[in-house]
Amino acid sequence: MLVQVMLVKEWNATSFQFGLFEACIPIGYIVGAAMIMKWDQRFTKRGLVILGGMLLLGPVFISLSFIPSAWLGMPLILVHGFLFSYCTVLATTLLRMRIDEHIQGRVFAMISSITTVAPPIGIAVCSYLADVYSASNVLLVNGLLLLTAAILFTVFMKSIRDVA
Repeated sequence: MLVQVMLVKEWNATSFQFGLFEACIPIGYIVGAAMIMKWDQRFTKRGLVILGGMLLLGPVFISLSFIPSAWLGMPLILVHGFLFSYCTVLATTLLRMRIDEHIQGRVFAMISSITTVAPPIGIAVCSYLADVYSASNVLLVNGLLLLTAAILFTVFMKSIRDVA
């Protein structure tokens, strides 16, 4: 959501640019998901692919925070949607494959509860911080935090790295 704030407040985007940006994430996501479907059997270590997507998303957010215009940021937003699909589609697939059927309902209900509550809280906090410090600065910090978390997961969570 910080990118939309940057579009309006920092990049002075036109309504056409705003509409293109809103389409870029889903288009990138669809392309990524289609590639996952096509090449799923070729992924030998899906956990590394998920972590790789996370490791690359951090620098995408960091780079977006330094972009001076909407047109220059658009390719990064497409890449964001593409990488995000590798994090979410593969993670959901792995959970379905690895979790016993009799507890899948409870696990996915818990994930759904968390992913329903967390975004509005994060948006509220980041919106306030964007008003105080600027959206680009908050996006930079979010990118650094995501990159740090991805590095920590990659280094310390061998169980994720080794998932086939």
